[in-house]
Amino acid sequence: MESYTYKISAGGPRYGGRRPFSSQSTSYNFGRELAVAGPYKGHNKAIRPFPALTASGLGSSMVPMQTFTIDKALQEMKIQEKDEIKGLNNKFAKYIDKVCNLEQQNQVLETQLKLLQEKSIYKSNIETLFQIYSQNLKVQLNILGQDKVRLETDLATMEQVVEEHKQRSVMSLAECCTNQG
Repeated sequence: MESYTYKISAGGPRYGGRRPFSSQSTSYNFGRELAVAGPYKGHNKAIRPFPALTASGLGSSMVPMQTFTIDKALQEMKIQEKDEIKGLNNKFAKYIDKVCNLEQQNQVLETQLKLLQEKSIYKSNIETLFQIYSQNLKVQLNILGQDKVRLETDLATMEQVVEEHKQRSVMSLAECCTNQG
């Protein structure tokens, strides 16, 4: 049986790296033929499944201890996230300070308002405005009442004029009928 050695990479895009493979890799000897894609395209061996790996099948000498190096991009990303969190925390602290200051100002203003209301210095001019508005409405009501009286008088006069014209036309119609007949 032929034996082939394949390299398995520990650092690729899955672990935050930029390159498909890291510079450190570990070799494993599976002892079976395998057609491999990628950098091993040149092999024209039959496709066979990977053997089941068990703890008893692999001795400690076959699997060396692998140390993973932390990718610099991952470190930079963590540092950037820490800085962003610090910035957001500072903004939140400033926001909380502003809210506390506004609450204190609100309490001061409420206290001042209560004192002014108790001293009767604070007077509302709503009553004065209401009286002026009421007087204006009364004046308008008087004007409309006068217009109503004038219009009723004009109506009565016009009704009399219409009645007179009606009587004249009836009389003249009666005269015409008597003269013809």
